[in-house]
Amino acid sequence: MKVIAPVGSDRESWVARLYLQIGDPTTLKKSIVFVVAAIVVMAVAEELAWRGLVTSLLEEQVGSRRAWVWAAVLYAGAHAPTIWALRDPVAGLNPVIVAAALAAGLVWGYMSRRFERLLPGIFSHALFDWTVLMMFRLWGPSI
Repeated sequence: MKVIAPVGSDRESWVARLYLQIGDPTTLKKSIVFVVAAIVVMAVAEELAWRGLVTSLLEEQVGSRRAWVWAAVLYAGAHAPTIWALRDPVAGLNPVIVAAALAAGLVWGYMSRRFERLLPGIFSHALFDWTVLMMFRLWGPSI
């Protein structure tokens, strides 16, 4: 954060817009069961789709050594509409979600390849989402 969107910079609004979409953590805390369930369902669904199905389909086309990287690139590309949806009048187009999806997709894809299982990635994905949404928010108050 200090390098990409330091406090007081125009780019700080990129992260602020993301958290304004997510909502106040005290409101989320009131619906903690729903938040946890939603995080788990989304993590399972994304890992099954991107690190499971998409990666295995890509293996047929590009081979197993490159499939997980291509899956991460496609995963980031699937988040491309957020560049415009979260744009800021001053800072411009917002690449935060796409960049995070690419980095996380590479990590979870590597985990899937390394461990030959989806469960570690699912756990890591859910823990990451919980951490950034609730515990250690990059902007605004945390719970």
